[in-house]
Amino acid sequence: DLPVPIYVGGAVPASARRAARFGDGFFPTVATRELLQTYRDKCAEAGRDPGRIVTMVPPLFVHVTEDPDRSWAQIAPHAVYEMTEYGRWAAESAAATGAMDSPYQEVPSADALRAMGTHAVVTPDEAVALIRSAESDGRLVNFKPMMGGLSPELAWESLELFAAKVLPRIQGATL
Repeated sequence: DLPVPIYVGGAVPASARRAARFGDGFFPTVATRELLQTYRDKCAEAGRDPGRIVTMVPPLFVHVTEDPDRSWAQIAPHAVYEMTEYGRWAAESAAATGAMDSPYQEVPSADALRAMGTHAVVTPDEAVALIRSAESDGRLVNFKPMMGGLSPELAWESLELFAAKVLPRIQGATL
């Protein structure tokens, strides 16, 4: 058994099929009725009960660091790009279908994005507090150490810090 459950995420039927095969639950970017039904159907075909379905709530990205300001400066260009591009795709989809709901939106600047709270760059102590707060509200924290364009070394620093200084303090938490 892994110490934390693995949720497979995505916004297309292939992601729902992967979640049914490989995950402990499903973390759809956009929880449409069709996508959730695909997940449930594929779980049934695999002979397993569907795992927990987690919907997207901020923060969308969590990076653990000893120096949040330094790390935010490194992450910000990638976070702005990710948020803006996904936001553009969501807006285009909504215009075409009228049915897309997304936590992503176009943002004017790194400062505006940081103020939104969708990308949390936090110390280990702040990560523990964030996880405990989410747990008390029945939510999950989306610890995502990597995003497009981000240095793998920076992502590994976050992952290793999470493993060393956060995970031991949250054993037993609902992740």
